[in-house]
Amino acid sequence: MTAQPEAARLEVVGLGHRFGGNLVLDDLSLRVGAGELVALIGPNGAGKSSCFAAIGGQLRPDRGRILLDGADITALAPERRARAGLARCFQTGSVFASMSARENVQTALSAAHGSFWRPWRPAADCAVAEAGALLDELGIADLAGRAAGSLPPPAIRRLEIAVALAARPRLLLLDEPTAGLASADRAGLAALIRRLARPGGMAVLFVEHDFDMVAAIADQVVVLDRGARLAAGTPGEVRADPAVRAAYFGEAANRIDGR
Repeated sequence: MTAQPEAARLEVVGLGHRFGGNLVLDDLSLRVGAGELVALIGPNGAGKSSCFAAIGGQLRPDRGRILLDGADITALAPERRARAGLARCFQTGSVFASMSARENVQTALSAAHGSFWRPWRPAADCAVAEAGALLDELGIADLAGRAAGSLPPPAIRRLEIAVALAARPRLLLLDEPTAGLASADRAGLAALIRRLARPGGMAVLFVEHDFDMVAAIADQVVVLDRGARLAAGTPGEVRADPAVRAAYFGEAANRIDGR
C-alpha cells in the first residue's frame, strides 16, 4: 500500500492577484507541514507581503485557495481565521502600550477563552498563571509588570509572539521578526522561533531578509520573485540554486553567501 503524504498544516494553491496592472501574486503555491518551520524570502517587491496578507486574510486574492488543515479558509475574515487556528505577528507593533506585559497576554487569553466581554471579572484576575507561563516561555517573565510601551524592542517582539500564542494557534505567521534588532538579540529570538515549531504541532511561516538566520533555523525555504515561486527546498538547496542566485544579484547575493 502506498503511504499517504502527511497532511499540510497550510497549503496555498495557485494564488494570483493584481494591484491595478501589477501582478503581485502569480500562480503561487506553497506548503507548510505540521510542526515545520518555513522561511519565505525574496528580493524587494517579490510578493512576500502580499502572500502574507493573503494568508492572514488582509488581502482577498483574485484566484487560488488557502487551506488550513485541509479546510478552505480563502473567504474567511481575519478574525474567523484566528478562530480556525491561524495567528499573525505583524512587522509593526501590535500590543497595548499602556498595559503591562502581563495584562497584554491576559487580554489575549481572555479573548481566546471567550471571556473578554465579562465586565464583572477584572482583567487582572484572568488567566494569571497561564499568562505567566507564556511570558516565561518567551523569556520575559521578569518584565511582566512593566508597561509594554516601556519595553526594549527585543522584549516587545517576544511579547507580541506571546500574545499571538495565547490563542494556541496551529499556524503562526511572523513578519520579519528580527528586523531592527542587534545581532545578539537576533540570535536569541531566532533560537526562540526555532523552538516554537513542534513536531506534529504548531507550524511557523516567517518572512526574513537575513539568509544566515534562515539557514540556521528553517526546515524549508520558499523563494519568491515577481509574485511567483522561484524555488523551494532546504536552505542548502536554495543557496546552491542558480536561479535564486541570479534573483539575488548584487547586494542580496552577497547576503545569501554570508558576505
